Amino acid sequence: MEKQSIDASTMSIINLVKHYFNICNTAITQNEDSLLFSAALGVINQLKSGDEISIKVVDKQEEVTEYFTTRFVDGVFTPIVKGENKPDSQFTMTKDMLQDVLEHADEYIAHPEKLDWSWLTEK
Repeated sequence: MEKQSIDASTMSIINLVKHYFNICNTAITQNEDSLLFSAALGVINQLKSGDEISIKVVDKQEEVTEYFTTRFVDGVFTPIVKGENKPDSQFTMTKDMLQDVLEHADEYIAHPEKLDWSWLTEK
C-alpha cells in the first residue's frame, strides 16, 4: 500500500496546529514503552499537567499570525482552541515548521525528541 502524502501548504493555520498536536499525541502514545521517554513524560505530567499551553504561530517575517491554546493533561494534549496569549506556558512556531512536521509525520512520531518541547521551559 502506497503512503499518501499530505499537502500541508494548503491547510489553514488552525488545521496545521490541530494536526501538529495530533502528531505530538501519537508520538507520545507510540513511544510510551521507551524507558527514557516514559520517565520524561512522567516528569512532564508532574510539572505541567493541566497547564494552558499557548502556541504563537508566526510567518517568515516573524509576524504573529494567530494564537492557539491547548492543555497537557494525563500525558496528552487536549483539543485546540483559537485564542489569546494567556498561557501558563507558551512557545512560538513558524508556519513552515508546522507544515514540515505534517509532511514528515512518521519521522517526528518515530523521533519525538525532534518535536518542539520548548513550552516546558518557557513562560
